[in-house]
Amino acid sequence: ILPAYYLSRQKAGALWLLSLYYLFGFPISFIIFDQQYPMEGQALLGLLIWVFPLVIILSVEYFSKYAQHQAVNTKQVWVKWRMLLVYSLLAVIAPLIDAWLVQFWYNDPSVFAMFRYGARELPLVGTLAAGLSTAMIPQFSRDWLGSLDDLRVRIRRLVIYLYPPVILIIIFAPVLYEYVFSKEFISSSYIFQIYLMLTISQLLIVQPLVLARGKEKWLVQAAVGELIANLVLSLILGYYFG
Repeated sequence: ILPAYYLSRQKAGALWLLSLYYLFGFPISFIIFDQQYPMEGQALLGLLIWVFPLVIILSVEYFSKYAQHQAVNTKQVWVKWRMLLVYSLLAVIAPLIDAWLVQFWYNDPSVFAMFRYGARELPLVGTLAAGLSTAMIPQFSRDWLGSLDDLRVRIRRLVIYLYPPVILIIIFAPVLYEYVFSKEFISSSYIFQIYLMLTISQLLIVQPLVLARGKEKWLVQAAVGELIANLVLSLILGYYFG
């Protein structure tokens, strides 16, 4: 939520600081607690401490804005956010179904490890796409046609900056996986390459258009259809092709 909020408010400095906190704070908190307190679960305690400042910042931003918008129709807001919460829940379930499918077809834990290390997108792409989507929602509510032109310009800008590094990472993914992890995880790089190819679909941003029209149900219906199609086709293709 915070990256999307800072991007929509054009707070570049805060976004950079938040990115640095994610980049260094997450692994440092994990490593320190794991080394200093080698008991089971202590590393998770480090991650909880790392996330605590983010919760505080988010709470401060929320309540400061809430005080300025007390006249908002609470019932209308709740109906919209209820659909968005369901949509978010379905988005969380999607990778869990993928993980379950791998375990369903393969009992070997090493196969699941290969999948898990490879089944990841380039984080920067998802963050920028989500932030742009959030930033455009108020504009579409005010000026539909003008916002379409603005969205095209912004997406074209993201494509120029993101596609070249994504293409290079796709090409050199096996080498990177061998260097960052080990030779045993080179097979994971092929899954990673497939996920990187989905960058094209991530930049086909339709959420602001749907939300500006007040059609949150469309997002939920699309997510349900995606889950069903993924599950059914995976079981069928897995049965015939392994």
